[in-house]
Amino acid sequence: RGIGGPNDTAPQFSLRCLRDNKRYTRWNRKSMGIAGDTETTIEFGPFGFGRTFQFEWQISDNCPVDLISMSAQVSPSEQS
Repeated sequence: RGIGGPNDTAPQFSLRCLRDNKRYTRWNRKSMGIAGDTETTIEFGPFGFGRTFQFEWQISDNCPVDLISMSAQVSPSEQS
């Protein structure tokens, strides 16, 4: 995880979500870290309510990326 030297800007991992085929959320950006960083997980938090979700992701810099897995925590709605 991470590329470049200690004075370089870390690449950004961007993620957005299309809920129920209506509108995309805004891009949510997180740092991928610089060379030597050992944290391998990026958490984005909640993306709201919906029945179907489609995610798009992009990387800010031209760098190699291995996306191993993505997971979502799904909870039932309390609405009837």
